[in-house]
Amino acid sequence: RTEVIEAKGHVESEEGTVTTEVTCTENGELTYSCTVCGDALRTEIIEAKGHTESEEGTVTTEVTCTENGELTYSCTVCGDALRTGVIEAKGHSRDENDVCTVCGALFWEELEYEVSGDSVKIKRCWENGAKLSLPKYIAGLPVTGVGEGAFSACTGLYTVYFDGTEAEWSNITVEGGNSPLFLAEMVFELELSSESGITVSTNTATVPKDAVLSVNTVENGNIAISPIPGYDIENAIVYDISLLLNGVKIQPDGAITVCIPVSEGVNGNRYTVFFVDDEGNATPHRTGVENGCFVFETDHFSYYAVIERSLDFDGRIGDLDNDGDVNSVDSNLMKRYLAGVYEILIPESADINGDKDTNSIDSNLIRRYLAGVYEI
Repeated sequence: RTEVIEAKGHVESEEGTVTTEVTCTENGELTYSCTVCGDALRTEIIEAKGHTESEEGTVTTEVTCTENGELTYSCTVCGDALRTGVIEAKGHSRDENDVCTVCGALFWEELEYEVSGDSVKIKRCWENGAKLSLPKYIAGLPVTGVGEGAFSACTGLYTVYFDGTEAEWSNITVEGGNSPLFLAEMVFELELSSESGITVSTNTATVPKDAVLSVNTVENGNIAISPIPGYDIENAIVYDISLLLNGVKIQPDGAITVCIPVSEGVNGNRYTVFFVDDEGNATPHRTGVENGCFVFETDHFSYYAVIERSLDFDGRIGDLDNDGDVNSVDSNLMKRYLAGVYEILIPESADINGDKDTNSIDSNLIRRYLAGVYEI
């Protein structure tokens, strides 16, 4: 005979077996099996808990002075990159020698450059304005190149003043990516001369290429110059200096350097060039003597007079405006002279300590005199 042994049913395991691994983003699976026969009885989901972002990112792109860097924040469980953050570039930090203290970049005004052998290459322009001066030499070395994209950020630039001639510019290698530079109006060093020997030159003003320099000597009596204390106006030499375009007088849009030849045997240091208006009022220009010429700057052409100072100075030391008194007005005029915005009619009056030079020491001495602690 036979006897039936009754099946007792499966005995489920208390702990399931991981049959699909859970990840941060995908659910896993537990399988519960019979402890007797091993049959799979049921499954259970292991829920994904999502990524766990790291508190501190990892630098994946180093920041420079000019280019942003990048931080990447990853999951501390699976290592997946979750997001990126920007490390903002803080720009160059220039010291008193125009060298970046962070990366060592070299600067000339708003131009970043690099030295290669015995020449200079412009790396980048940081000028945000409409006009830019491009030098022919930097740190005593010739500029021979403009790097790729050096002017790509200068979107507002429309005039570039090159400190040289058009022929010299043609020797400079300009790499690609500099369209704003080529869209800009290039202004080269310009020099115009006249039969009188007077010349004008500029590389900071726009002058039409067809402009002509016109110089005429004004005969004595044709223009009456108002008296100038300490100057011999009777023997003044007056020039009518003009720029002509198609016969019409024009004015430059910037500074022009004017050179008037000094006559042989004349001590040029005793002369000053004055602008003379239609009323005969004379305004002095800061005048130097270079290479046998009176040299001064102007942005307006008209009448200019070369006038000699009186042979003897009989005024009062410190009386810069020659009104017979030394006061705060003279102190302010001294400051303006040292700042380059005023020309002293009688230089001897400003040499307070008599050392043949007018400088900050003389300015301090006038202030001390007005304070009652120094005697002129």
